[in-house]
Amino acid sequence: MGGGSSNAATILCGLNEIFKLNISHQEISELALLLGCDVPFFIKGGTQISEGKGQILTPLNVNISQYNFLLVFPPFNISTKWAYSFFKKDLPNTFDSDKFRSFQGRLDWKLFENDFENIIKSTYPEVVEIRRILEMNSSIFVSLSGSGSTMFGVFEDFLKADSAYQHLQNYHCCIVKPHKRN
Repeated sequence: MGGGSSNAATILCGLNEIFKLNISHQEISELALLLGCDVPFFIKGGTQISEGKGQILTPLNVNISQYNFLLVFPPFNISTKWAYSFFKKDLPNTFDSDKFRSFQGRLDWKLFENDFENIIKSTYPEVVEIRRILEMNSSIFVSLSGSGSTMFGVFEDFLKADSAYQHLQNYHCCIVKPHKRN
């Protein structure tokens, strides 16, 4: 869920504010990129397309506040370095950002599938079981977050999210309802 990266972005923004450094948003984003490819994303947050090495960010005009997200935290950690070691090449160069721009205002969750899940599930079968339970409870989308180990399900109905939560109580879980951004 971008834990270390979001922490780094928060620290950069916090230091800028606390010490009244008046560093521009652009300069903070450039500093953030030195810390990690996904750190600039967390400077602004929201729903964005990330391109390049993470420095080219395009906001998407979509409202995710209508959804309920069930986050499931399995009792194991997955090394990002280990997960990336299974990719023989760089991430695909065939990414088509225009397909994302074409759905402005309407979300097609299938566009967010995570290639890491196929790698992770062969070593961590719990991921398959978590997916099965989320889908059984009418999640409209299920995915691994980043290189794992957090899984999440997207629900239109809070009661269905709560039902999945009840089935997954052996794991640490929480339901998140995003706020509408202005």
